[in-house]
Amino acid sequence: MAELTRSSTVSDRTCSIDGCERQTNRLGLCPVHYAKTRGDCKVDGCLAGYTARGYCQTHYWQARRSGELQKATRPTPEARFWAKVEKTDTCWNWTANVLDDGYGMFCYRSKNVLAHRHAYRMAHGEIPDWMHVDHTCFNRRCVRLDHLRLTTPKQNAENRSGAQRTSRSGVR
Repeated sequence: MAELTRSSTVSDRTCSIDGCERQTNRLGLCPVHYAKTRGDCKVDGCLAGYTARGYCQTHYWQARRSGELQKATRPTPEARFWAKVEKTDTCWNWTANVLDDGYGMFCYRSKNVLAHRHAYRMAHGEIPDWMHVDHTCFNRRCVRLDHLRLTTPKQNAENRSGAQRTSRSGVR
């Protein structure tokens, strides 16, 4: 470990680990390498290196704010999805991110998916790539399960053209 003297300037204080250019603390290591040398956080399941009193930075600040440790929990994808839906008497409208064409978007497993397709997938399982999920209510923001149905691209185009005509209902 590099020995630092009081006469060292700030520019001389770089981490003693080869290739690391970060600023050091008084022990000659940057905060990242210092945390790695001290071991893991003492909260079960946390693999982060500890920084204070045996906890990683996240768990230390949780304990300091609340007075007790809280295990960080994430909501399930289903809970995140339904929190973004406003249920009305007719449609269940998507209230989060909406594309320019009116369809809702949802981030699922680090990928953006159409909200109505995700709602259908949660209820009925996987959707073949070549199939469409059609809105029988013609509301692109709607994710109500009984307003969604699986169609072929041809059926979806026929229903879409029928919705624009006043003489037919558009639903076949």
